[in-house]
Amino acid sequence: MKLWRMAGGLASALTLVVLSPVSVGTAGAAEQVACGQAITHSITLRTDIGPCTADGLRVVASHITVDLNGHTVTGRNTRNTTEREQVGINLMNVTGVTVTGPGTVQHFDAGVAVNGGSQNQIVNLTARDNVNHVVLTGAMNPCSYGDGIVTDNSTDNVITGNVTSHNGPYDGIALVDASKGNRVSGNRSLDNDVSNILPNGQSGPCGPEGGGTASGRPHQDMGIRVEGPGATANVVSGNTTKGNQAAGISIHGTQRSIEPPNTANLVLDNIVTGNGFAGPGDTFDGILSLPGYESSTILPAFGNTFARNVSSNNARSGIYAGGGKNTIVDNVVNDNVRDGIELFGPSVDAGVVYAGSVDNRVVSNTGHGNGVFDGEDHHPHCDHNEWIANRFGTVNQPCVAAGGGTGTVPPGTPPVVEPTP
Repeated sequence: MKLWRMAGGLASALTLVVLSPVSVGTAGAAEQVACGQAITHSITLRTDIGPCTADGLRVVASHITVDLNGHTVTGRNTRNTTEREQVGINLMNVTGVTVTGPGTVQHFDAGVAVNGGSQNQIVNLTARDNVNHVVLTGAMNPCSYGDGIVTDNSTDNVITGNVTSHNGPYDGIALVDASKGNRVSGNRSLDNDVSNILPNGQSGPCGPEGGGTASGRPHQDMGIRVEGPGATANVVSGNTTKGNQAAGISIHGTQRSIEPPNTANLVLDNIVTGNGFAGPGDTFDGILSLPGYESSTILPAFGNTFARNVSSNNARSGIYAGGGKNTIVDNVVNDNVRDGIELFGPSVDAGVVYAGSVDNRVVSNTGHGNGVFDGEDHHPHCDHNEWIANRFGTVNQPCVAAGGGTGTVPPGTPPVVEPTP
């Protein structure tokens, strides 16, 4: 399911996006609901639910409302040793469903999962401590879930006003497979910092290279993840991501020949701070667009827009663009450990030169106080990337300060050299 499991300002570079307000339907009268119950009509919870040994609620009818009414749905993922993963609120190929709080979903493999369907709304919930059972119990099972809120092959959903915290080992909020046209707005994704580490200290099966064996990536817990493949035209706006183990917001790559890319996504007006401090030698960026990997079959994310975000005090760069044809405009990137904005450069593998991140347009961003450079392009003379009117303190080569921008190259900075096979 998961790959990681596997000139001018904004007006000239970004089409205006108008986000319509969220309307929440009316739930039914308060009633008693049991663990695992199939929900076929609108309900309002009368009591807390759980601890549940399987799913909490299974929503199987369209155009209804589930109102948690201040109650909590609780699982028992610390005692689950079966292969089946458990979901707190599981929307099963439905359309037009609203799940609304206030209310809390906790202690499942995933808090809320939207599987298929479209036009659903997840509003004003707290999804916390939803951790895949394999990293809690040591059970060597497949590991697909590990998120607070996740959509899988689902379109045009609204995820807004939620708080996701201490979920893992994947994400606070994730858009997986062909999740298209979704709006993730006004959420707080905080301290999702669960490692893919089994109780015996060994790396668990969650994530790339895992596949049910104890060899998965140990640190990958992100605030908001656009995973795909085929995750397109999603809007991630007005969220706060803070203290997450890996990136605050990420857009992933896909398999080059067999899967559709993750493209045309908009990351707008987010506050991204203090993310990526997974551990010594394993740090992450605030906002991350993943590159391809030399001789592998990974196609980088491309054609996405990052605008008006504040990405500061992250463990690596404020914005790292590994893919190409991105628009990066009007962001503020201060006080990150490495760079403010960093563009992935060309590289060589097995005698083949790979282009890196090209055809990006970087316009009217501001960056100061970053640990290495405020703006860094790993291509000699910036090659096919366009830097316009950015306001930086330090840059790694003069072209980063072009187009009426500012930025000085510190004395002793080595020139950027094109790799040769």
